[in-house]
Amino acid sequence: MSTDQESMGQESPEADLARCRALIERVAHSVNDLNNLLAAMRGHAQIAYENPDKQNVQELIHVVLTSTARAQKVIRDSAGIEGLASDVARTLHAATKSREAKILVVDDEQLVLSLMEGLLKQHGHSVTTAMSQEEALQRCRSIPFDLVFLDIRLGDQDGVVVFRKLRELLPTVPVIFLSGDPNIELIWRKCREEGADGFIKKPFDIREIENVVNRILALPG
Repeated sequence: MSTDQESMGQESPEADLARCRALIERVAHSVNDLNNLLAAMRGHAQIAYENPDKQNVQELIHVVLTSTARAQKVIRDSAGIEGLASDVARTLHAATKSREAKILVVDDEQLVLSLMEGLLKQHGHSVTTAMSQEEALQRCRSIPFDLVFLDIRLGDQDGVVVFRKLRELLPTVPVIFLSGDPNIELIWRKCREEGADGFIKKPFDIREIENVVNRILALPG
């Protein structure tokens, strides 16, 4: 195992992500080099086919031999990239899965709260619930949440107003709006205008919740 691979598990997810991006760039450069070589060989082959005089055939032979040697070097230089990239992906996946997020779910429907709580706890997260603005703000004053799911309608309370107050307490914490309101365009416009980090329409597929949590937790810092 290379030194890079040995040190993989000792670095932060952010460092592993940077390494993964560097590997992707190396692969892209290798593919580009190989495509250039193939283009040169194909072009000279077409010329020699259409005009098979001695000079064109000799040039084709030269290009094929030169390009083959360069291609072998590209492949040798690329050796180990696939295995190293797999190690990075496994490390990032493990780091994401092992991170226990503190998640607040604010909704005035107990059935929704129970569903969200059960789903998120099943994935190893710590879940706090609230059914009103007062409860939500109280929770935010005492717990450093990593993510908030907020119903845009809390009984007779406007979720957007609650969102603004949550932002004052937790300015950098991602907030995802939930809504069963049929006027999706209006709700989505509100989300964008207020600067929410996402919107999920009810009824939702539980995979949507999982995907949002995974996306938020995978973000650096």
